Amino acid sequence: LQPHDEQNSECSCLLFNIHENTVVERRFSVSGATPQLLKEEIVHQLKISEQSLKGKYRLLPAFVETLSDPGGNFTHPERNKILAEDVFLYPELKDNTGEEESKTIYADKIIQASTEGDKTLLLGEDEAGKTFLLKRIFLDLHNQGLIPLYIKATDLTSVSDRELDKKIAALAENQYCQAEEINYAPKKNKIAIVDDIDRISGGARSQLKLIQHLEKNFSSIYVTANSRYQISELVDVDAAESLADFSTYTIRPFGLSMRHK
Repeated sequence: LQPHDEQNSECSCLLFNIHENTVVERRFSVSGATPQLLKEEIVHQLKISEQSLKGKYRLLPAFVETLSDPGGNFTHPERNKILAEDVFLYPELKDNTGEEESKTIYADKIIQASTEGDKTLLLGEDEAGKTFLLKRIFLDLHNQGLIPLYIKATDLTSVSDRELDKKIAALAENQYCQAEEINYAPKKNKIAIVDDIDRISGGARSQLKLIQHLEKNFSSIYVTANSRYQISELVDVDAAESLADFSTYTIRPFGLSMRHK
């Protein structure tokens, strides 16, 4: 209740919208039998800390183990178990902008500079570490309070909207403790991470349908493909145009400077 005298009391009704991070306030006078709305509703921004988001969108322990798998039997005299983060180094990326002198950046820079609506294509040879890098990107984004979802393109048997919705829901169940929270979370917090998009069954048409579906449901998209994957050579024009919007990078081989880090 607001401060009031005996003749005139007031109160506020608050409506919390966690999907849009807002609080709608309506103020009423209750001096008579029926409360009267005093003024138009007031919309406040609801600030949610990153720490709260990370606690809310908790990952399943089994999936965390998958993300932390170093991909080999590594040993160290001072560690009982070696995790992926113990041996991971962000690779150098060649920025495929089409300019004569391509820029080279470290992969963590594209995460630090990421914004809503980003679409990124990472190219590399079969042993270049594309999947390893995607898993690291997943963890980095999750640590920022975002909601990444890891999708292996070779596991997709259909790209109809209905089947993709079912698959995405199933993946959320396998990756997060409270999958229903993921389904109803705001789009701006959701990031799709797709491994081996060039190996999806159905070729270019399936790639196009998958991307279109992801663009409707996720704010940003990260995908990987083999370095021989050429967007300009796709037979389907629509598929080529949809991927042309992606910022494209090629994973460089680890040179001597990286090996000594």
